Amino acid sequence: MKKIFTLLFITLAALAAGRAQGCTAQAPAKVGINQQFQYSVTIDQNGKVASTDFGPFTKLAGPSQSSSQSISVINGQQTSSYSVTFTYVLKPTKVGKQTIPGVTCNIGGKNVKSNSVSIEVTKEDQQTQPTRQRRHDPFEDFFSDPWGERQRQPTPQGKADVFVRATVSNPSPYQGEVVTVTYKLYTSNVYQWQADDVKLPQQTDLWTYRLDDPNAKLKENTETIDGKRYSVYEIYKTAAAPQKSGTLSITPLSLNMTMLTGSGFWATPTEKHIQSNAVTLNVKALPKQGKPDDFSGLVGKFDLTSTLSPTEINVNDAADFTVTLSGKGAIQLADIPEFNFPSSFDVTDPIIDDNVTTSGGIGGKRTLKYVLIPRQNGTYVIPSTTISYFDPSSQTYKTLTTEKCTMKVVGEGVKIKHKDKAKEDDGTTDVVGGIKSFFAKYWVLFVIIPALIIVLILVLVLIRIIQKAKNKKDPTLKKVKHANRTAARRLKKAQKLMNAGNDAAFYEEISHALWDYIGHKFRIPLADLSIDVVRGKLTEKGMSDEDIAQFTKTLDDCEYARFAPGDKTEMMNNMYEEARDFITRIERK
Repeated sequence: MKKIFTLLFITLAALAAGRAQGCTAQAPAKVGINQQFQYSVTIDQNGKVASTDFGPFTKLAGPSQSSSQSISVINGQQTSSYSVTFTYVLKPTKVGKQTIPGVTCNIGGKNVKSNSVSIEVTKEDQQTQPTRQRRHDPFEDFFSDPWGERQRQPTPQGKADVFVRATVSNPSPYQGEVVTVTYKLYTSNVYQWQADDVKLPQQTDLWTYRLDDPNAKLKENTETIDGKRYSVYEIYKTAAAPQKSGTLSITPLSLNMTMLTGSGFWATPTEKHIQSNAVTLNVKALPKQGKPDDFSGLVGKFDLTSTLSPTEINVNDAADFTVTLSGKGAIQLADIPEFNFPSSFDVTDPIIDDNVTTSGGIGGKRTLKYVLIPRQNGTYVIPSTTISYFDPSSQTYKTLTTEKCTMKVVGEGVKIKHKDKAKEDDGTTDVVGGIKSFFAKYWVLFVIIPALIIVLILVLVLIRIIQKAKNKKDPTLKKVKHANRTAARRLKKAQKLMNAGNDAAFYEEISHALWDYIGHKFRIPLADLSIDVVRGKLTEKGMSDEDIAQFTKTLDDCEYARFAPGDKTEMMNNMYEEARDFITRIERK
């Protein structure tokens, strides 16, 4: 008997392993000759349909794509799974027993063949049921070990109790201050469980950044509440920074729970829909007293450094000027400081590198690297600049100042050598006389041309002074002019991240590109950036409802795509095109 169960266990385990990276096709068993029906292919992991052959059936539509996520705990072992379903609408072309050959699916770079599907095509239409998406069976261990012989823990006693609780690190933050929102699943008297259709929280007027890894093993510990012991799993954790003051709400996290409360043949399966509590933030407005003129909405605790390397170079050589902002807070929202570089320098746009850390909250480093190329020799000074932020711990504004850097540029251009010669009777006198005659004839040119050059230089200097005064009076004006260039730079970086397959950083960069572009283009302060404010500003500027809807849709798609399973390459390509199309349309208006 034991050998039989061992063989049964090995067979079922092999079948489960074979399905782990497979694709399954489904369709109704019987349809009418004039009847449309759905044919679906479900892939257990992130993958795609590489090729199809519908045989004696005509494709009318598709594929449409849907996905599902599940988390399971069985015998204390945690697993998570994703599946993607591609659905086609087909129609038969002839009566009789027909077969749809297996399709080829690409999973992790490997091609896998699905099962074929047999369909009986009749002259009359049939009543068909919609195909159901197959999902991972959380109870495979139950069937492979029906007597619970491998059970090493006592069967839970009592009624099963499960719930999800959301907690926030600080329910009364300042505007722009980062808080941590954690969602934990509590289970008691549950032997096995699986969570499906996990719907993540939604919110407006909040900048968010996910702190946990959705593919990592869940953190588990125990807590005792009202004398009852619970197993606790941290299922979602995010950093959030409110972008306006007042009362802000974060919708609950919800999921469908499937549980076993026993073992072996006496296990009792139960399904339950669970929803966490909503999170409410009472956001305090930033104080007006003491607010610096260059404050852009940055909140947290930061340090600022700048370095120049080398400090002594030749003309036309390149030097690196690096500025680093580090600390705790939403460092990705920091504005780029303005530097008054010497006019004889060629300066590239800064290369921005964000190194985000999530240990103990959101923080890290933002590094700006400029390449400086001096075109004239001399000693030059790169003046210091400032970045201001609000420190919630001291409830005061603080200003950081970069170091003043000095560069010595050596080397010269072409030297003009002068050589004295004694006058000889070889025609030198005639040459000098000819030169004098030329100057006497065209002296007007040698007076007017330099005068015009001097006037032109004075006009250019005056224009530059006026422009600087205007920028100083209205610092957002310069950002308006450079909005497109800044967005193009961010999109270029996003494209590199997409090509490298770094989807999390890609979506973050796309989101920043859109927010920065809108903020700079329409002169909206960072602290006021929100969907509602942007919608109102775009309406005031005469933007069409279609453009406004495209902006909000692209942001929503970006947030969804960050955590959605499926073909990441296709989603990133679509997101990149949406963002670039939106910016291009706005610039053409």
